[in-house]
Amino acid sequence: MKALPAPLRSVGRVTLCRLLSTCSVAALALLLVAPPALAAAPRNDKFAKAREIRVGSLTVGTTVHATRERFEPALGEGGSVWYRLRAPANGDISLNTCATRADITLGAYTGSAVKSLSAVAEDDLSGCPGRGGFFGSHVRFTAQAGTTYRIGVTAYRGAGGRFQIVATSIATPSNDAFAAARRLLVGKRAIQSTELASAEVNEPRHAGRPAAKSLWFRFRAPRTGRFRLATEASSFDTLLAVYRGNSLTNLQKVAANDDANKRTVSSRLTFRATKGIVYRVALDGFKSSHAGGSGDGVVTLARA
Repeated sequence: MKALPAPLRSVGRVTLCRLLSTCSVAALALLLVAPPALAAAPRNDKFAKAREIRVGSLTVGTTVHATRERFEPALGEGGSVWYRLRAPANGDISLNTCATRADITLGAYTGSAVKSLSAVAEDDLSGCPGRGGFFGSHVRFTAQAGTTYRIGVTAYRGAGGRFQIVATSIATPSNDAFAAARRLLVGKRAIQSTELASAEVNEPRHAGRPAAKSLWFRFRAPRTGRFRLATEASSFDTLLAVYRGNSLTNLQKVAANDDANKRTVSSRLTFRATKGIVYRVALDGFKSSHAGGSGDGVVTLARA
């Protein structure tokens, strides 16, 4: 294709009169009738292009510019994107998009083609107790080891947007006890279900609430400075606390938080750490009439 005339390549101001006097009729016609470029659909827009997710992960996605295929499940009326999850073991799996501000629905299915899908679990907004002002969904189902489940995320009535999908296995956590605290790394997330967690004798109150279904983590400060802990993307009303000490009977509270602000039920705190010191972190839940106090927990550690 020939290069466009100089006025069209200029970055300065050009008047319509100058364009008309210098540009060829063909060039002007090309500019006037050329259709705008179509926005690209997400890579996992089609069922056959489903993106893999795993238990214990957080995945960011979008339904913006997503489309629908023939024979898709009726849940939601807008465009959909697809994921696949292979169950690592027998037991219950939880999936949530509770930190999402886009109005979307969530479904889990079995089947190798769109027209032969069987619903395992579906939800539209009702599965995120305590997450006021959010539009996420939450499903739980009993999985069979080795089975691949198809996960559909669908915009409600065409209202697309970005979302986060969290997947956990509902099992007795290995870090339920203080003595078995899980290691936290700076810049990483720890993702676990707290549903089968418990409290220990002599366990302190976390953020002013009695311990109930707590998980324990440990963090050795790599340097002296301020660090931030947060539970955004958790599916329940969280409590978060940081301590110093090597047993439940001699813990000293460093920092604690219930709600990060008035608009959320997730927790966020900052604390000053000393290089080489081991800090203990407790994640628990606030139980109320509209929230069970447990669910999919997401703890993120970062430099403040």
